[in-house]
Amino acid sequence: MQLPSDFAAVNWFGCGPDESYADKRNSQKLGLYSRTPDSLFTSYEYSRENGNRAGTRWLQLMNSQGVGFVVTRVDEAGKTGDEFDFAALHYSAEDIANAAHPTDLKKREDVFLRLDAAHAGLGTARCGPATLKKYQVPCKETSFALSFTPQVPL
Repeated sequence: MQLPSDFAAVNWFGCGPDESYADKRNSQKLGLYSRTPDSLFTSYEYSRENGNRAGTRWLQLMNSQGVGFVVTRVDEAGKTGDEFDFAALHYSAEDIANAAHPTDLKKREDVFLRLDAAHAGLGTARCGPATLKKYQVPCKETSFALSFTPQVPL
């Protein structure tokens, strides 16, 4: 989802404050966090997937006027509580995949919001062990529901 540049306040209840994935979420603490898309980006020597926040219970994005929305995951009965993953960056997945190094990335004004039902762990066997089976996400058709609740200043 591509959002206008002024959606610069990212607040969430989940694993944080730094990035977390299925296989490294225990390195982060469950809590309430506030960041900007700039600070959610993690720079590595080589450009790669980054900035994911796992174990998210709810996510709020707000613009400078206090207008925004809250995202929660809902089950078939409409109840909230299931976790989801997100990333909110100034780079699209394609931008990151096509750059050799973070210095090759051109920051965009817009915010690219990614919402996932599940996200695989980071192990790739490229420079270490492969992702353990329990942290892999099988390639199959799946669906999940999210609720978007508008937020406006009082």
